[in-house]
Amino acid sequence: MEENSLIHISKDDYGKDFQAHLLEQYKVVRSGITDLQNDRNTHNNFYLVILTGLVSVFGFLIKHFLSQNSQDWKLLLIFAIFPILSMVISVIWISLNNSYDKALEIRYGLLKEYENVLPSVPFTKEKDLRDNNKYIKVFDIFKCLANTFIVFNCLILIGLDVYIMWIIWSIKP
Repeated sequence: MEENSLIHISKDDYGKDFQAHLLEQYKVVRSGITDLQNDRNTHNNFYLVILTGLVSVFGFLIKHFLSQNSQDWKLLLIFAIFPILSMVISVIWISLNNSYDKALEIRYGLLKEYENVLPSVPFTKEKDLRDNNKYIKVFDIFKCLANTFIVFNCLILIGLDVYIMWIIWSIKP
């Protein structure tokens, strides 16, 4: 019996369906990877919509506030909730993507173990081709986008702070 951590019984001891059952288990693992990637894509779209919505609502409220020529700096402090909430959601989004990365790494490790005892290695070959062609993972782009939201919201908070200070200093005693 070949050395493989997934196979704990020899082909002879298992019986004639060994190869067929092994292939079916491989398909289950491959299907699990696809399901995990689909879940990740759904979550990425959800977080993108939530963050875009928060930025839009914040922009609308600030535009309305500025058009009223209001000097109520306390109201601006309430507006700070939006960028802070956006940053928290972005950090959660990044953490979730990191968890998906780890889960996919484990699943691909299992897939590779199965490919070691099957006649072909299509996913190992695909990974090698991606690595050699400097493939940029789509999900790295989502992590970059989440980081961009964090930086953008930090800049908004700094802008709010500066504006609040300007309002406070311009109030005549």
